Amino acid sequence: MNKLTAIMAALSIASSLQGETLHDKVKDYLTEDGLPKPEYFQSHGILLSTQGNTGYRQYYLLDNQPFMADYFNHTPIQIDSNLFIGMLDKGADVYFYDNRWYTDVARDGINGNESLLNPTNYEVKER
Repeated sequence: MNKLTAIMAALSIASSLQGETLHDKVKDYLTEDGLPKPEYFQSHGILLSTQGNTGYRQYYLLDNQPFMADYFNHTPIQIDSNLFIGMLDKGADVYFYDNRWYTDVARDGINGNESLLNPTNYEVKER
């Protein structure tokens, strides 16, 4: 195999990996609604921004990799006196997996319409 053929093969593999959607990466861990299966759930947390906005984060472990689903303040969140988080009726606003952030504007679960989020435009700090 000459160098040019090897370089073209490497570029082809790299471009196909970049084209893989979030759904392609995690489809074996999803329910029919496109949400992570409950058996992979690890923990949850409340997100607080410096502007006073709140959100909710769910942590999962998929194939020994962290997976996070962030829901922001427009999503119905039920919190009782023990800070129990109720069931959420839609998909998350953003997801984190494989060291990348994905946004889901439709909030319809993970179904392939998510897009990579520019990391310079999105930052969440937990307290």
